[in-house]
Amino acid sequence: MVNTTIKLLDGNDIPLFGLGTYKIVEQNEVNQAVDAALGAGYRLFDTAKFYLNEPQLGNALKELLPKHSLTRKDVFITTKIWPSLEDNFNVTIKEVKESLVNLQTDYIDLVLIHFPKANERTEEDGVHNKQARKEMWQALEEVKTKKLVRSIGVSNFYPRHIEEFKEFSSEVPALNQVEFHPHFTRPEIRAYCKEHNIAFQGYSVLARFNKELVEDPTVKAIAEKNNAPVEIILLSFLTSQGFPVVAKSVTPSRIQKNITALNLKLSNEDIDKLYGLDKNHNYIRGTPWLVQ
Repeated sequence: MVNTTIKLLDGNDIPLFGLGTYKIVEQNEVNQAVDAALGAGYRLFDTAKFYLNEPQLGNALKELLPKHSLTRKDVFITTKIWPSLEDNFNVTIKEVKESLVNLQTDYIDLVLIHFPKANERTEEDGVHNKQARKEMWQALEEVKTKKLVRSIGVSNFYPRHIEEFKEFSSEVPALNQVEFHPHFTRPEIRAYCKEHNIAFQGYSVLARFNKELVEDPTVKAIAEKNNAPVEIILLSFLTSQGFPVVAKSVTPSRIQKNITALNLKLSNEDIDKLYGLDKNHNYIRGTPWLVQ
């Protein structure tokens, strides 16, 4: 098995493979997913304010960690905060404190700015969007200093959004979480992250089972060659390159299957072939690249 954690630029370790929880909100479903994940060896759990399931995840971990002979320090929890219309410094600090209560913990491993603008703002409103990002980053620096949060980062950010931080901060985001799969390979973001030692984490790596991708002859040939299902190939596309990945499922059998991607190391030839399928095409709504 490849190394199951990578080191972030701040010295903290993050597991390579995590459970995504978007749209899993019923307590019994969250419990089922967390139970299966802990049993299969997952140690990273990814949530967000936007998912409305922090309290459910907190309940599940409190109940199920002891069942698996684990404690809070054995798992890594990520949450994300979406920008607000106004007062983002204070709102962000308030939301971090709410997350601590929701997740029943005295620290969060990683908090991300979920998106480069507030929903209520237009993409062109660079003045307010930039101000929101600045206030949120300064708030995250403060909660990190107070040890409420161990690592801080961003999601759906482009290099220019991260570059702005240099105007007022020496703190570089530990991680950028973005949509990534062979149809959307994000070369500009990957290059920037590599240059600045920012972890590049993928979400929606199965592209919502888009037919054009999962039935692509190249993908199927690589799956056949490696004697693995297509979804394992798409997950291993990241982990084989040392990119952490978040994979969402509520089905115990699939949760158990997904993490076996860590056992498969794709060859450079296979990885290059998958990169060759790039269409610069996203399957998740939202156009962060247009955000000023």
